[in-house]
Amino acid sequence: METLVFPDGKALLIAWLKQLTGLTVASAVPKTRPDEFIKVQDAGMQRVDRHIRELSFTLEFWARATTRAYGIGAAVLAYFESVDALDGVTVYRPRDWGPPVELPDESGQPRYTATVSFRLKSSPLSGAFFMPENGR
Repeated sequence: METLVFPDGKALLIAWLKQLTGLTVASAVPKTRPDEFIKVQDAGMQRVDRHIRELSFTLEFWARATTRAYGIGAAVLAYFESVDALDGVTVYRPRDWGPPVELPDESGQPRYTATVSFRLKSSPLSGAFFMPENGR
């Protein structure tokens, strides 16, 4: 049976968001907070079959004002709805789970959140991928 590997969905989504928005996009709140940024967190994965996985991510949209945080989120979701590739990798069934919703933070910086999902197809594992030597 062929050994399969999936692309890194989170890395693809982060790269796409950076290119789309020009903002700082990361998987954690930056130590020095920019006025505006997007945080991406894993929200789960469902194996559809051996070749397809559906990945979900929670996005946080941070800004100086609540209207701006909401606006960034709404624009990202509008573009995401029609995306067919992230950083050059084909994605299937992109969808959001509803509009951006306010998620107050104790720092006082306005933040909205939304969840998105998409499907990725596997590829055969090949010598092009890094494999640890001697099981390390």
